[in-house]
Amino acid sequence: MTLSTDKSLLLVLAIWSGAACCGNAAETTDASVAKPDVAKLLVVDSDTVSQSRRLPSVSALPLSDNDVIVPWLQANTDRLEPEYLYELSRRLVDTNPAVALEWFSVARARVDYDESRCADPRTANNRAPFLSGRLARTVLQYMREHQNEGFGEAYDRAIQRKDLLVDTMSPLWICAPDAEGQPGGTAPAQSAALKPESEWPQIATALRDNLVWNRGSPIVPDETTVFGSIRLRRAARIWIGGGVEAIALSPDGRTLAAQSMAADFIDPATGKIGRSLTGLEPDKDFHWNSAQRIAVSPSGRYIGIMFQNPRFAPAAIYDASSLRLLRTISIPNNYIEALAFSPDDERVAVGSISGDVQIYDLKTGEMLGSNRARRSHAALAFSPDGRRLVSVGSAVEILDGSTGALLQSQSGDERGFYGAAWSPEGRFIATYSRDGALRLWTSSLDASETIQKFPIFATAASEDVFFSADGKRLALGIGSVAVVWELSER
Repeated sequence: MTLSTDKSLLLVLAIWSGAACCGNAAETTDASVAKPDVAKLLVVDSDTVSQSRRLPSVSALPLSDNDVIVPWLQANTDRLEPEYLYELSRRLVDTNPAVALEWFSVARARVDYDESRCADPRTANNRAPFLSGRLARTVLQYMREHQNEGFGEAYDRAIQRKDLLVDTMSPLWICAPDAEGQPGGTAPAQSAALKPESEWPQIATALRDNLVWNRGSPIVPDETTVFGSIRLRRAARIWIGGGVEAIALSPDGRTLAAQSMAADFIDPATGKIGRSLTGLEPDKDFHWNSAQRIAVSPSGRYIGIMFQNPRFAPAAIYDASSLRLLRTISIPNNYIEALAFSPDDERVAVGSISGDVQIYDLKTGEMLGSNRARRSHAALAFSPDGRRLVSVGSAVEILDGSTGALLQSQSGDERGFYGAAWSPEGRFIATYSRDGALRLWTSSLDASETIQKFPIFATAASEDVFFSADGKRLALGIGSVAVVWELSER
């Protein structure tokens, strides 16, 4: 399957997944009757940090010990961190995939809940996709091989469970990491790591509402918003069945690209996977090679992928037809979080978490310009003439398209932004912020309008917003859905 040059839709998505029912954890299992080497690990520790650190040893136990481990996990699902539910899902997927997918969905929801109770959301840093890839690789692989069969039903069962979200264990395991990003941290850090318990019921209610919203019925097509001379008609909402990591509108309209085990290219009419990119180090596992951002050049000729690993992994540029790796781009000792192709396919801009912007000649690899800003860059997009870049992170900024120098800035949402796109005719900039708002700005940033405010928890996995090549559509990936608007003159 090759990428065409038709003016239609390419969605780039990252999928996290979810028949016998999981059942409620009513019974208990006495670990003393287990095999001696296994029993000493099957202990529920009131210290959730210690419990979290014990998980690798439990995960290392062979599947032949499932007759002891699975009942213990099932009996203690309300007393163990969500990581252990991923482990339960992994151990069940070969023998009872329906139950495995349900526990996978519960695990993902509980990770989101624990992240949402962190006083500083940056400490958790949206680790749910990271954890599912690291802890439940075989479950993700099962879903990929079976085209997500059964996941929708498992997700529905999960969100209807009374014990979906529980407060019987502390979220400190994810809210107070140490210097290496592992559970723990210092005592002072732990004491200030969580939101007040009085806020937890409201957080849980909002998250449940969002999970139900993700599976809601299709939207009413004729809902509209007006911004200046433009009318936006919300035309479609597509449930994907997993968390949407990133979406892109490109010249190709007949290919769905999904990041699951790496980056899969799917026929949206059949849902069948045609080709896949396996990452920069295909001999290593899915977690190592998982992508966190995917970009497609305006002509559909190039694909840019930002992988999570190795540490400070480079951005990789591929030929879209052959999927041959053309070059990699690195910013020393820094994480690349944003990538954009110029309209003429001659330049590529990358932005880092610490504020570096670098612009390269796509063919030669020569650096054409660089700039170090005070703010991080979560997304970049070139203006249609290629002379400017819009950057979003903690603010909306306009940069010089050749040097990366700052030209304009607008603070917007104090919590920052996920994605940005420039309309093809250059009149508007669309942004998606961490408060759940999709906004349309004038290209000079002197006016903006909120198109829609989404449930705040649906922002967790979302990354990108894009205009179609003809400027008549605007698309956003949020939670487990892709939402598309049609734009027209009033």
